[in-house]
Amino acid sequence: MPHHRIGHSGRADGFHENIVKKILGSNIPIIVYVAPRGSRAASAGVFITLASHVAVMAPETHIGAAHPVTLGAEGKESKTMTDKIVNDTVSYIKTIAKNRGKNVEWAEKAVRQSVSITEDEALKLNVIDLICTDLNDLLTKVDGR
Repeated sequence: MPHHRIGHSGRADGFHENIVKKILGSNIPIIVYVAPRGSRAASAGVFITLASHVAVMAPETHIGAAHPVTLGAEGKESKTMTDKIVNDTVSYIKTIAKNRGKNVEWAEKAVRQSVSITEDEALKLNVIDLICTDLNDLLTKVDGR
């Protein structure tokens, strides 16, 4: 099963949308592994992780803080534009989470409130599927899924 290891703090250019579209459209199950220890899936990394067929995190990792960050004229957006961007981003992440059977409520909070959680919390809240100590552990746990 193809996998992608991630320790991502995010991108502001929409590049992640292309990755998410490819994962969602893949006929081959895609594993996203937030690793090694100390890594994070923040911002765009949240979208990519939620889009995967199997979302996995290593111990001592975290996920969240997906509120959009934009830089308009002089670094400021109008309230209307900010609301538009946030609402669109919320709809996008909720669709991804629902499609993958993940926690839609948490996904919305990751965007609106920039919440971030540990790997243990992510597993308990149905944000990820597994916690694996290393690639061998991951391959053992996904065998036959």
